[in-house]
Amino acid sequence: MKFKQYLYLRDEAIERLAQGTTTEEEWDLQTYAFVGDAVYSVFVRTRLAATGIPKTRVLHDLAARLVAAKNQSAVLRTLWDTLTEEERDLCRRARNLSLHAPASATLVEYQQSTAWEALLGYCYRHDQKERLETLLQTAWPIAQEVMRHEIQSQT
Repeated sequence: MKFKQYLYLRDEAIERLAQGTTTEEEWDLQTYAFVGDAVYSVFVRTRLAATGIPKTRVLHDLAARLVAAKNQSAVLRTLWDTLTEEERDLCRRARNLSLHAPASATLVEYQQSTAWEALLGYCYRHDQKERLETLLQTAWPIAQEVMRHEIQSQT
């Protein structure tokens, strides 16, 4: 996106927020992933806060590891066979959104993490609370194991 387009869209969003304008239109996959990222982050942070550890530096470090693309990619790969055909189709399409990956992940890991986030965002947007909760609860032990393995391999 060119900078002028960014400025236009930013100003348009600010105006729509000020007017209270909302839309019932279907979101695109990038928007599902944007919201799914927040959903997953809140889930992880809530779980970490429940440990009773009062040091936010520790909590932040663990949260960053748990929501990292590498971790989310492992979650999606592990859960793939449990997804419905509709969910797999959404993930396949969302996976193709990412053309560039951060230095902390491979392109495939980043694509898979985008797909995971889009799936969570889709469930959230369409008020599929039970399915969203099932996905998050099933992902939690997988994400923890990936994190533990990563930490152990660094020591």
